[in-house]
Amino acid sequence: LVIFTSDNGPVWYDHDTTRFGHDSSGALRGMKADAYEGGHRMPFIVRWPGKVAPGSITGQTISFTDMLATLATIVGDELPKNAGEDGFNLSPVFLGDWPEAEPIRPPVVSTSAQGMRAIQDRRWKLIEGLGSGGFADPEADPLATAVDSESSESNLDASGPNDPDDPDRPPGQLYDLEADPAESVNLWHDH
Repeated sequence: LVIFTSDNGPVWYDHDTTRFGHDSSGALRGMKADAYEGGHRMPFIVRWPGKVAPGSITGQTISFTDMLATLATIVGDELPKNAGEDGFNLSPVFLGDWPEAEPIRPPVVSTSAQGMRAIQDRRWKLIEGLGSGGFADPEADPLATAVDSESSESNLDASGPNDPDDPDRPPGQLYDLEADPAESVNLWHDH
């Protein structure tokens, strides 16, 4: 069994992206320490010949807290009740024995570097507050003032809901990660 992954999203700043001509978070918004997907969504590649189907992909949300329970199950060990309480055994996902439509674990709660909490429940992600809560510079983020109402002509209206004087300013952010993995349209007012 070989698992290839990373511990968090990349660290990049505008000058690095320009200098290297490469944005290692791809189309995802944010970076390490942010509440956005660019800070938390990571590669997780499993190779286990004879067990994991080559080329298989899952949309299950996983966490590193799941690794202890998963690996203990794989090697046939039973964990004490107080070991890895927040982790879930993912081996049924690896082996293709878990229905894709059914979450294998409850929603994942994460916290940015500045303490901004986010909760992800499969396709939906709720972030308490505005901004990234991490390293990303809100001045450099063109989506930091994104407008999400249907009446808006532009998703990049500079007077958008992050303007403190806007009475419709949302207190948080809600994204449909299935339709919008880049977290470019805040659906707070729509739901």
